[in-house]
Amino acid sequence: MAAVQLASFPAAHQHADSSALTVRELDALAGAFRDVLPRRMPVDMVRELLCQPVPRAAWLSLAVAATRWAPTSSGPASAADWCAAVEEVYLTAASALALVLTVFNLSVPLLKTASALVRAQTLQALAKQLAEVNEGLRKPAAAAAAAAAQTAGGTSARSSTGAASSAVTGAGAGGGGGSRVEGAEVPVAAAALGERGAFVLSLALAITHGLLACNTGGDRLDLEGGSTAAQQAALTAACPAYHANLAAALSSSRILEHAAQTHALLHLLGAPAAGRTGDLWAHVIGVCADVAMLRQRSYQLPPRTMFTAPVLRQLLLVRGLQVLCDLDGGPGYGLTPALLRRIPARGSRAELLTAAITTATVVPGSLCPPELPLYQLAVVLVEDVQSSVGPRAAARLLLRAGFAALAQSRRRLSALLPAADQDTAAEHARLVTIQLAVVVRALEGTLSALPKALLTASPQEQTGGGGSGGGSGGAASADGTAGGSGARCWPGIMKGRWRLATAAVEWYAAAGADMGAVMLKALGRSLMPPTSIWGPEGFLTEDSSAGNVILMVTWPLPPPSPVMAAALAAGLPRALERLLRLAGRPAASAGAPQRQQEWALTEILSGVLQDARCPFGLLELLLYSPPRQTAALVVTVGKLLRLSVALLERAVLQQQELSHQPSPEESSCAALRFEVDLRDVASSMLGVLVQMYGQAPAAALAPGGGTSARSTAVLRLLPQIAPIWLPALSWAVRGLVAQLHTLTAAGASSDNVAVAVSRLLKNGLLWCVWVLSRRALHLSSTAASLRSQHAKRAGGVAPPPPAAAATGERQQQVHSETSRSAPGAAAAAGGSASSNSSSTACEATGAGAEEEREAAALKRLLLQEVNVVSLLGAGLLLLLHRCRQWDVDYLQKLTGACCAVAALCPAEVRAAVRRPPPPSTQPAAQAQGSGNAGAFQSLKDHVRLLLAGGRVDECGRFYWCTDSAQLLLKNLGLASRGRSATPLERAVVHAAESLASQLTRWAKEGPASSADDECMSQTVAAAAEAAQGAGLFPPAGHLCSLAEARALLPPSAACGNPLCINVAGDSEAELPPPAVACHGRGGVGRGVGAGRGGSAGSAATSGTCGGGTLCVLGYCSRECAAAHWKAGHREVCAAVGAGGAS
Repeated sequence: MAAVQLASFPAAHQHADSSALTVRELDALAGAFRDVLPRRMPVDMVRELLCQPVPRAAWLSLAVAATRWAPTSSGPASAADWCAAVEEVYLTAASALALVLTVFNLSVPLLKTASALVRAQTLQALAKQLAEVNEGLRKPAAAAAAAAAQTAGGTSARSSTGAASSAVTGAGAGGGGGSRVEGAEVPVAAAALGERGAFVLSLALAITHGLLACNTGGDRLDLEGGSTAAQQAALTAACPAYHANLAAALSSSRILEHAAQTHALLHLLGAPAAGRTGDLWAHVIGVCADVAMLRQRSYQLPPRTMFTAPVLRQLLLVRGLQVLCDLDGGPGYGLTPALLRRIPARGSRAELLTAAITTATVVPGSLCPPELPLYQLAVVLVEDVQSSVGPRAAARLLLRAGFAALAQSRRRLSALLPAADQDTAAEHARLVTIQLAVVVRALEGTLSALPKALLTASPQEQTGGGGSGGGSGGAASADGTAGGSGARCWPGIMKGRWRLATAAVEWYAAAGADMGAVMLKALGRSLMPPTSIWGPEGFLTEDSSAGNVILMVTWPLPPPSPVMAAALAAGLPRALERLLRLAGRPAASAGAPQRQQEWALTEILSGVLQDARCPFGLLELLLYSPPRQTAALVVTVGKLLRLSVALLERAVLQQQELSHQPSPEESSCAALRFEVDLRDVASSMLGVLVQMYGQAPAAALAPGGGTSARSTAVLRLLPQIAPIWLPALSWAVRGLVAQLHTLTAAGASSDNVAVAVSRLLKNGLLWCVWVLSRRALHLSSTAASLRSQHAKRAGGVAPPPPAAAATGERQQQVHSETSRSAPGAAAAAGGSASSNSSSTACEATGAGAEEEREAAALKRLLLQEVNVVSLLGAGLLLLLHRCRQWDVDYLQKLTGACCAVAALCPAEVRAAVRRPPPPSTQPAAQAQGSGNAGAFQSLKDHVRLLLAGGRVDECGRFYWCTDSAQLLLKNLGLASRGRSATPLERAVVHAAESLASQLTRWAKEGPASSADDECMSQTVAAAAEAAQGAGLFPPAGHLCSLAEARALLPPSAACGNPLCINVAGDSEAELPPPAVACHGRGGVGRGVGAGRGGSAGSAATSGTCGGGTLCVLGYCSRECAAAHWKAGHREVCAAVGAGGAS
């Protein structure tokens, strides 16, 4: 019976009088559709209506007829009642159909229904009716606006968002623009026209929302009770065509712009017309515009002008201002209190529209949630700044929206936690995600609104500009760079932007709500300031890295850009350090909230580290931050880099295998989830630093050459970073190469590992090793020259370095190597206990003493802590991976680093040279699992396989095999095949030939004399010097000393445990000096010197080892002391104690 009524009603009411269907019958028919809206109608009945051709055709014809309904304006009162009943049927039928299209998953009947509505030009018909209503409402709305202006004293308030009266003329603010007089009388004809406009607007929004919501995916009901894979594939393929047709209909009909104008005109008329289309209708207009833009991006449709349509844009701006003023109580930018007040939607139409859009947080009679208006306000401001409000007002509004969204997220999350209803909790989580999108949009839009002059560093000193510390002086100097009137507001805007960024990152990281990885990563990227000293604007792309970007740095370094100065004044470096330290701590428990917090923190920091600008932006932060803050951030990054090393060392000591059975501590530490990205950033920063040094003119770096404080910070940064970062990066490379060898032997895919290793080596590690080795060679040569000159002046012969010093260094190296309990651990044995042993390399008052001490310190750093011989052996072994074509850049850097290290440490390199093992001795790796060889093998298994293959020694140190050296030479020849080689390429090939021949001779001859080593060192050093490219390396003598750089480190950095991972507190600078002393025989004192007659507070002068000899080691905690003792300090203490007793 319902099907017959639906099929006959549209034809009946067009050609018969009001007796065709009575008002009672119409009410009953409307009631049947009302049963669908609150989902009281069973799914089987809905399926019968849509899956059967006749009922579906009747429902469709009813919806299409509704879009063409034109009631008569004359007739008896009964006719008016009958027309109202007809409109009720139309509205309930359209709302029910929109609900079905929204809540059910896309199926063939639904797609046919939606496509038929689009083909029937329902949107065009509704837009035409809205245009007619708008034309009739313009004069009454203009009269209402004039009356409001007269009441206000003859002046009409104008807003910065657009002219107030433009809504009346149809050319401007769709959200209203003038004051209205509450309770003013409206003509009868205008009231009837307003009622008509409210009906058409409700009908248009219901149908438009339903058509836009028709899609696949999501948590929706199934209409057909299941469909085959072929049907789902056909539907998925048909969706783009449907949405393309729908987008074209939306654009051609301009229905959303007409709807926005209708809403604005009804709003100007005042009560009761404005109450018929209150805040709910504006909310649905915004939802439709937002979904339309989402579908455009999802299906890659041609760009449509949704948010740039003037009336729609102004509606969204005014509504966003209404919500913003409600949330923060700020100014309304010229909008009157009447316009800033949102009107709740009440009545039957509000109930119908609310049911059609199926949103749990929208309740009839109350205001709509503020999330979407804030988001659309941010979108309009970002995408159309110039034509909306202008850059300064846009930046201020965006900051207000960002802070309001952050505060609303806190309130929303407090409501989310106790929510028992799953649907309500999901809706709250969705709204929190929208608020996060508002914050991200605000942060991005604020930067885009800034004048270009504020984003670049000026080569001229600015008034009040900070030195290396930046600070607020640079922000204040923006007054002179921004130009134009109103430039004084920009420093406050920039500082507010960075405060919003840091506050949002910290809160969303701790919130623990599921907000989507994409938005969290975007929030993390907002922490990275625009780079300003590295080259022309926009030269950094997604493919940028330290290895393929040509830097153009101005020397001396300019003051920080105003944006960078504002970031420093807002505490951005400290906020980054706080986040990194939080990520390095184990979770207090393994519950779901803690796991969610770790995941959010991981995504945010991954967004920071995966940004192509990160190495450059983070390095710029370090250069311009105060020295103490720079040192604290460097130490914090170093602790995170060595985190996996320390955990593995601890697991080995506990006879565990982390790669096979992860411990709870590993699985709960967020920093381990982005350690690969952190390594890449750290290596790239080292490479960028070397390039900076290479571009600096010698006059700018020489002492007394006018070097500024910022340039001095640059020269100090590499010696400060290298001792802290290089050991952990070296361990990572050697571990990855061991894993790569195992995967290759098992026949598994290993290209990703090879790419990761080569990237670490090429971007920064090889460069840094090359520079430090050259500096050590240069200092040794300078010291020898000074000794020779001193001896000539004294009339004697230049004395060689004392043999005792060399013997002491070799003993220290032996202690260091034997104390390692696992390959790749940092030099944990001697630590700083023998830091003064190298000072005997020459007399304290002799010529070249300072240079000799620095050369010895660099050599000890490379050999003992970085384990550079093993590191370069791993780099050479990487060449045997035949699945990768090695580029010239990597080969050149590897050649130069190997030659420099061989020249600096000939005895150590000679001891590591081996001939390649015979192919018959190469063991095959046994794959465990299904095609994932090595993934479930411990590091010991990798080392055991390499040891059996003759590639490492018993301690896991990589050999320099002669076949790798020959392969290096061969690859260099292949790289320049088919073209004439450049002079630099010929020099590199010559260096590789010298290296290969020398390694081959060592492998044949075995041990050599010191004279042979000296001769070889000079030959290879000359080859390495010739292989360096012009402008790639700094003058070796201009870097500051390791001791000078170490003096700026926080006191806690003196912890005697080289694998210290103590990340307590918000900053490394807050940790106290090491207060736990080594007492020998496994005992740990509560304070340095406690119980031994020493005075607490000096880790370098207190504590004793086993035999009564002084031990200079102090620790930041008892855990560090115990870990270092178990890692090998026990044997060192015993050996040193025995030596002291004898």
